[in-house]
Amino acid sequence: MNKMKRAAIADILIRAVFFFAFPAAWISGFAGIKNLCEQVHSGKPIEMNAFLAVLILLVCFTVFCGRFFCGKACAFGTYGDALRWVMVHVAKKMKKRPPGIGERYSVRLRYIKFAVLLCVCAACISGYGSTITAASPWASFSYLTSLKFSFENTLDFISLALFALCSAGMMIENRFFCRFLCPFGAVFSLLPVMPLSMARRKKSSCIKGCSACTSKCPAHLELPYLTEKGAGDTDICPDEYNFQSRMGECFECGKCANVCPKSNAGCLSMPGGTKGIVLDVIKAAVLAGLMWYLV
Repeated sequence: MNKMKRAAIADILIRAVFFFAFPAAWISGFAGIKNLCEQVHSGKPIEMNAFLAVLILLVCFTVFCGRFFCGKACAFGTYGDALRWVMVHVAKKMKKRPPGIGERYSVRLRYIKFAVLLCVCAACISGYGSTITAASPWASFSYLTSLKFSFENTLDFISLALFALCSAGMMIENRFFCRFLCPFGAVFSLLPVMPLSMARRKKSSCIKGCSACTSKCPAHLELPYLTEKGAGDTDICPDEYNFQSRMGECFECGKCANVCPKSNAGCLSMPGGTKGIVLDVIKAAVLAGLMWYLV
């Protein structure tokens, strides 16, 4: 069994644990943002609660371990990846190219999520937090995961419509919601990226003309080259600065590290092969344990 298959099996198992054990992790963290905005609006001292604790946990975990939560622990992200997997396999059966937005437009569309975050925060500060929660696509997603459907008012139907649109988008493009619309993803992408989570590749080890890591990346990130001291190789990807500013878009999925035929791509927090699987299991266990304690 090659490293891609082993990594895929480990990925599925980790996702399954979080999907069934913590399906509401995303909404709990987002509720922390909503609660924080409402407390700021009230003018009273900020008080710690379960939602705010989950938010702080996910933010701290992301700073030190990258967006592992987004890549492997978010139930909504797993749902979207499942839809995309179905679309890709249907397209292959029909001998057609899977649909996609393309890098040219996706790089621009990623800014929409920041506007969504600002609008959500403004609505919560203005006292419409409950309305935003009820009308959001996550309300319908929670009905789906709990198998308890309730459509009693206009907000429920708005939620269903938004959920349907997000689902369609996630079928058309990899991580559509996560990359373009997720307000929580906007928060994560703004967090500092530790050097150990900065994915790179060695130019001297790259196969000429190979673009496997870029083609597999759900965020369309092109890894810059790592400077190799003493090897006479000081060439850095021309887009290095832009890449560093976009590293917050990396989902720590590990696909670049596992697809590389020379085991040349990745970083300390996201190595390929067996090391990557072991590290993912450790990170998953730590995150699950902390969430279990808080929830």
